[in-house]
Amino acid sequence: MTQRSGGSTRYNIGQNSLSAVPVFLPGIPEQTKIANFLTAVDEKIAQLTQKGELLARYKKGVMQQIFSQQLRFKDDNGQDFPVWEEKTLGDVTELFSRRNKNLIDAEVFSVTNYNGFVLQSEHFEDRVIAGDDLSDYKIIYDGEFAYNPARVNVGSIALFTEEVGIISSLYVCFKCLASLDNTFLLNFLELESTKHRINSFGEGGVRIYLWYPLFAQIPITLPSIPEQIKISNFLTVLDDKISHNQIQLNALKRYKQGLLQQMFV
Repeated sequence: MTQRSGGSTRYNIGQNSLSAVPVFLPGIPEQTKIANFLTAVDEKIAQLTQKGELLARYKKGVMQQIFSQQLRFKDDNGQDFPVWEEKTLGDVTELFSRRNKNLIDAEVFSVTNYNGFVLQSEHFEDRVIAGDDLSDYKIIYDGEFAYNPARVNVGSIALFTEEVGIISSLYVCFKCLASLDNTFLLNFLELESTKHRINSFGEGGVRIYLWYPLFAQIPITLPSIPEQIKISNFLTVLDDKISHNQIQLNALKRYKQGLLQQMFV
């Protein structure tokens, strides 16, 4: 039976029709072997999922200890690093706007909430966003940051790690000065306290806008560059473990899906 509601079509299958659908079943011994094998795969997926959650919680907890200075690092001689200094992001970053007037040969990128910079062609697979005239777009190089001022409160800020790219003129671009390590800043931006400050410094109602003059007012407490690098390296190791675990999890889920298709098709 077919029903239409609000412009959509729904198909209802009655009990008689459902009962008539043919099902091909192996014998009970084979069913048991298949079920046991898939259960083992499900248990491994559950273990990797739990491990990923534990690693993420551990990183979040250790970051809170590091940035609140409850946990401090020592220098290579076992001595204390200098006292952290109170700064603002405007003290340690620099705004830039490099227009693509000469139409360089480079890919167009977008900044996403969760995956950082991605090719615009991959981010908007079903449509082309960039127009024919890219002269008003901005050029960005490896080691520079960009963010969407209307979506930075939900994570639309990232560090560019390709050689060169072009991005929409709507993005705000900045780079770290010598006193601020890129990876240290990325981790600072992940803190819940930083996200709260972004919301509080932004302007607007339903949608929060954070232009660079407001972004520059956000306070940051900075250790020396050597300590920043030690912190960054430590947190990068955790990120690598989280990433490796996620790769394993995704691969195992694809493996299970492939098995199901081969078994039941």
